Amino acid sequence: MRNSVKAVVDAYTGETTFYIMDAKDPIAKMWKKAFPDLFRKGSEVDPQLAAHFRYPEDLFRVQTNLFGRYQFDDATLFFNRDAAWSIAQAPANAPELSSSSASFGTSTGVAPAVDSINAEDANVERFTPYYTIFHAPNDGTDVGEFSMLRPFVPFSSDDSRKELRSFMVVSSDPKTYGKMKVYEMTSPLPPGPATIASEFESEPTISQVITPLDQRGSRVTFGDLQIVSVSKGLVYLRPMFVQPDGNDSKQVFVRKVLASYNGRAVIGDSLTDVIGGTTVTSPPSTDATGSTVTTQPTSAETPAQMLARAEQLFADADAALSQNPPDFATYQTKQAEARALVKKALQSIND
Repeated sequence: MRNSVKAVVDAYTGETTFYIMDAKDPIAKMWKKAFPDLFRKGSEVDPQLAAHFRYPEDLFRVQTNLFGRYQFDDATLFFNRDAAWSIAQAPANAPELSSSSASFGTSTGVAPAVDSINAEDANVERFTPYYTIFHAPNDGTDVGEFSMLRPFVPFSSDDSRKELRSFMVVSSDPKTYGKMKVYEMTSPLPPGPATIASEFESEPTISQVITPLDQRGSRVTFGDLQIVSVSKGLVYLRPMFVQPDGNDSKQVFVRKVLASYNGRAVIGDSLTDVIGGTTVTSPPSTDATGSTVTTQPTSAETPAQMLARAEQLFADADAALSQNPPDFATYQTKQAEARALVKKALQSIND
């Protein structure tokens, strides 16, 4: 599989132009010789058009599937598979029938045997990569890149390992298009997406909301589980929707947001609600005599205000994406600004 050519169709005339992004691709060279009027150099792409190019999801799926198995320099590790990775298990899109059967915490899994080079991943649904505005951990900037992300868990033949081992990010930003980075977790490994999704449903304050909404006449569905890197850990965010019980129904009449940070899972009506609920502010400091030291209010923007602005920016981004045609440039800008505010608010709360 390759990502050598980008096809652009004129929405008014239907004229199709093919831009060769990899000039070294021999197959693309042959096609250019056969149809010289159809193919152009990648350098001729209008920068405004190039800003809309996305890294192909299918290609990224194949690359991440292979990377988990073939990432080693050491042949022994490759043959044993005791350090291999698997794509993280996909979290369920609807509430589990029985939360008691869910798997929680960290499992040691089943270690592959010495001759387990032919051992395969369990046949379960895997995490779908998603596009996002990604902020590299501890990069010192508020500027994110339009990227695609997919997480890994440690390999286990029975698929019992659900801790987050790493995640891979590939950039769709014009300046760094196609650049891949892998971020590995340090021990102890944090819970992975499937575990977080189960913990959402097992948390009493959340299950008390989900259970009555997922009754006859309505059904609960979950959106993509988002992984947001912050200075002191990972924030998991997931939207929740309630729809009328009918296959043809598209109406959504209740929307919630789920969040998990540092082992604390909460539910709220907005991003501001859940971010505020997952963080715990430090108590007021006291002096030597035990009296409370009063902190004078400042004119600086509070975390709640930053989160409120971020929520509006996310709404503006969604509006830009729902336009016909979608305004991807505005969507990317608004998403970047919103995520920068969320990151800043979390850092402000935890500092």
